[in-house]
Amino acid sequence: PGGKIWMVGHSSTGCISDTIFHTVYETPDWPFSVNGELSFCTGESTVLNATDAASYSWNTGETTKSITVKTPGIYTVKGVNEHNCEKSISVNVKENQLPLVDFILSSTSVDSRRNKLTCTIPNETGVNYVWDMGDGFSGTGNSIEHAYDISQSTLEYKITLTATNINTGCTNTISKTIDVDLFIPNIFTPNGDSKNDEFMRGYDIQIFDRSGIVIYKGTDGWDGSFNGKVMDNDTYFYLIRYTDKNQLTHILKGFVTL
Repeated sequence: PGGKIWMVGHSSTGCISDTIFHTVYETPDWPFSVNGELSFCTGESTVLNATDAASYSWNTGETTKSITVKTPGIYTVKGVNEHNCEKSISVNVKENQLPLVDFILSSTSVDSRRNKLTCTIPNETGVNYVWDMGDGFSGTGNSIEHAYDISQSTLEYKITLTATNINTGCTNTISKTIDVDLFIPNIFTPNGDSKNDEFMRGYDIQIFDRSGIVIYKGTDGWDGSFNGKVMDNDTYFYLIRYTDKNQLTHILKGFVTL
């Protein structure tokens, strides 16, 4: 401990010196500390803050009060106070892995006939899953099934999965795009039963009979009539104009049976 220290010197011939007094002061303890999150999610970082020293020296070579940590490991900081007293603290910073999000699609496209889609991902313990199916529908769990209401105006859907580890708080997100294919039936039955009563509603189409006469043109869908008269059961020629997701215009030609 500090206090008054005295000393007397003796020579080899027996002479004795005067008593010498010296006062030693003990500096009080000082609260040197390091704070900050000791873990971070992959791709992110954490900040370590040292306090109550006059100067700082980290094992990374930095001499600032705070450092940003982007890799896991042992981080040591030495602090020196105004009395040149030193303290050293070491902390172990860990990296938390992100939950997996690479889900599996039952199909990479949908159309008006095959409009159901299933998305699945192996379940990880302690992970919550939230799905955005791209059309306003959402759900939870490691698997989801959804039926799309296909329209001409939508050419693709973006499906987004967000996975969160409830223990570490780490979140991972991925998005996958599915195409909306143009499905053209080869037969339709306009008999008033509300099933397959119109041909290609919502698309810019033209219908021709065997003589090449245009018997329908428009986007409301052909109901099988011409000038208010129901046409005979037969095969008719169609021409469909549509725009794909890359804003390219296509013209498709073929036959449909009434």
